[in-house]
Amino acid sequence: MRGQRLGSVQRPSSPHPAPASAVPSDAICTVAVTRVTTRGHRSSSDLVVREEPLEIQLGATALTVTMRTPGYDEELALGFLVSEGVIAHAGDVIAIHHDRLAAVTEAEDNVLRVHLRPDLAVDLRALRRSGYASASCGLCGKTTIAQTLRTASALDDRAAFRSDFFYALPAQLQTMQAAFADTGGLHAAALVAPDGHLLVTREDVGRHNAVDKVIGWALRAQRLPLAGHVLLVS
Repeated sequence: MRGQRLGSVQRPSSPHPAPASAVPSDAICTVAVTRVTTRGHRSSSDLVVREEPLEIQLGATALTVTMRTPGYDEELALGFLVSEGVIAHAGDVIAIHHDRLAAVTEAEDNVLRVHLRPDLAVDLRALRRSGYASASCGLCGKTTIAQTLRTASALDDRAAFRSDFFYALPAQLQTMQAAFADTGGLHAAALVAPDGHLLVTREDVGRHNAVDKVIGWALRAQRLPLAGHVLLVS
C-alpha cells in the first residue's frame, strides 16, 4: 500500500516546468493481430491503448467507477473530486493510495482510496454516480442540467486572448502525445500558460479523464484556481 500526503506539496520553482510526455508503462500493451491485404494475410503485432476500470473510494466507501487508461490515477481521482466540488485545496486530502489489499486480486491496481480531512463534509448520496462512467462519458449520472450547473458555475475570469494565440497550440499538443504517436488511440488535454507555454499534458482513452488528470496535477502543484490559463483538448 502506498500513500502520499498532499498538504506539503510545493509550487514548482520554475515558472514553466517541462510538460510531462512520458508514456506510463501500463498504458499501452502489445497484442497479436492478423493483417489482411489484397495479397493475403500475415500474423503481426500492434501497440494498443489499455482501458481498465478505476474504482475511486472515499475512505472505505466506493464512490464511482470510471473507464480510463492506467497512469496518473491519483491525478485523475483528485481532478474528479475537484470537478465534483468535493475538494478545493491539496490540504483537503490527507492521503491517497492504491488499495493493494483489494478483495479481488485483479483489481488491486484499479482501486484508488482517497482519505479526506475528517472535518470535510461530503454528501455521498448526492455525489455517487450510478453504474460506470465510460470513456465517452463526461456527465454520467447527472439527471438534470441544474444538477450539473451546481458544480459547474459560470467562470469568473476576464482573461482574453488574441485569435492567433491558439494557432500553434494543436501542433504543440501533438508533439507531447507520446502514447498517441504509438497507438493513434488516445485523447489529450493540456494546461496552457498565459504566454502560450504548455505546462502539463495528459493522455487518456477518455477525453474527460485527460482533463481530470490535468486538474489533479494543478491541484498538487498548488496552481488552482487557474484564472488566465487555457485548457486545450484534442
